[in-house]
Amino acid sequence: MWRSIRLFFTNKDANPYLVVACLLLASLAETIGIGTLLPVISIAAGGSSGGGSALGKTVSEFLAWLGLGTSLGTLVIIVAVFMVLKGILSFSAISYATYAAARVATALRKRLATAIFDARWSYFSDQKSGRLANIMGGEASLAAESYVNSANVVASAIQAIAYTAIAFAISPQLAVMGIGTGIFLTFTLQRFVTAARKASYKQTDRTNTLLNDMVDALANIKPLKSMHRHEPMLASITRVFGKLRQTFVARELAKAGLAHSGDAIIAVIAAIGIFVASTYLKVPFPELVVSAIVFNQIVYVSARLQRMVQMAGRFESSYVRTTEAIAEADTARESNTGRVMPDIGRSCRFENVGFLHGGSPILSGVSLEIPANAITVLSGPSGAGKTTIIDLLIGLHRPASGGIFIGETPIAEVDIAAWRRQIGYVPQELSLFHASIRFNLTLGDESIGDAAIIDALRQAGAAEFVSQLPAGLDTDVGEMGSKLSGGQRQRISLARALAGNPKVLILDEVTSALDPETEAGIVENIASLRGRYTIIAITHRQAWTEVADRLYQVSAGQVSPVAAAFARH
Repeated sequence: MWRSIRLFFTNKDANPYLVVACLLLASLAETIGIGTLLPVISIAAGGSSGGGSALGKTVSEFLAWLGLGTSLGTLVIIVAVFMVLKGILSFSAISYATYAAARVATALRKRLATAIFDARWSYFSDQKSGRLANIMGGEASLAAESYVNSANVVASAIQAIAYTAIAFAISPQLAVMGIGTGIFLTFTLQRFVTAARKASYKQTDRTNTLLNDMVDALANIKPLKSMHRHEPMLASITRVFGKLRQTFVARELAKAGLAHSGDAIIAVIAAIGIFVASTYLKVPFPELVVSAIVFNQIVYVSARLQRMVQMAGRFESSYVRTTEAIAEADTARESNTGRVMPDIGRSCRFENVGFLHGGSPILSGVSLEIPANAITVLSGPSGAGKTTIIDLLIGLHRPASGGIFIGETPIAEVDIAAWRRQIGYVPQELSLFHASIRFNLTLGDESIGDAAIIDALRQAGAAEFVSQLPAGLDTDVGEMGSKLSGGQRQRISLARALAGNPKVLILDEVTSALDPETEAGIVENIASLRGRYTIIAITHRQAWTEVADRLYQVSAGQVSPVAAAFARH
């Protein structure tokens, strides 16, 4: 319960005190309403309006002070008014909590998305996209439910306190019995609450595992189906289904056990309480009726509080896992301490750069120059370190030794965000969005108009085939661009890099999976862009070496210039 209360009061995306104020006013209204029942029942039973209890006398004196009569009709109206007021205030409190919960979910999602995109590159290699997608889409919503449930826990706790105060005003003995009953219920039903919380955490973690496996399987669905090797993957996923079933059953049994055990205990204790109050405490009839109502409410609210705490365990796991993911990404936040704007018009260079990964050397003593507005080609076999050189130039990694310069400025002093905004990047692994060609080029940037899109398509050699599509720029490319051929996907990726009007164009093995004819066409397009962009191409294909202004051979983490390219250009 304390976790739920702490969550309610410490969440910075909502104002808990407005909810508490409404709940306190609602409790006050209910106290007056129930207190007014005493003179109502007393008059109905033929007695005086004051009743025998301190609460009844206080209410009668309060009404007389207000100048209100104590006739039966007046008292009934007062009861109704204050009970309606109580309902309105309680509804207002929970309604506000519901709106606040929506803000909590939105804020959590925004914090998570911001933390993910701001994280350094090494963070992503350890992540599974299914986990992050599930947290963003599912767990954040349940985290909002956690806030609503926490508000209900606070509401139930305030109600329990209010009813206990009313009980003390009517009969101290009754109040003691109510408190004892609440404590008994809490300890008796705690095992169900604990079981539900444990099952909820397991359910959350196993759901994440399932989604990770499904995302990985769908990303590789073509080779799995082509080789008919999906059965082991399906068997693994099916085992997760079984574990999910177990945790679901455990959670629901705990929920049912709490509900039905609580109802049985409440019925027995309520009957005993009424019998004791009537037989041994000799509580007068009006107080007995109201006492029965209050006692029942104390017991009911205690049981409801237990159910809310149990539900908190279910939602709490989602809130905890979401905040853990945010904290994890925040810890991996990429620093951008540079303040110097990049000098795009001058060359970039590496001076004796070394880089380690996991303690193993990847690059050693790399020195090279990338001239502005020329084509620089890094050639060499797979695994030689070509992509690592580019990652260092982009600023995704930091060198272990040596220096990298943008113009004459060390990259550590350059505003890395401003530098990357000048880069158009085409990765080796083509990954188009399942959206229109227009969206794949703009990436949601509304400042990029159709004129810029068409110009980028023309430079990439894609304008002709796009214009022949029935929907043109609005053509949906399918999952990962599956509705396009390999060459078309490559040209759309190139156009996407150009649409942002970059100054530096980086191409990472962009033709490695294409046939020679298609490759020759793309290389020709790139060659025609010489002088407009600083172009850096990573490749092991001969076609690129023929258009290079500057050619470097990368092998085993070391770089050497190819003299023929320097001589030719």
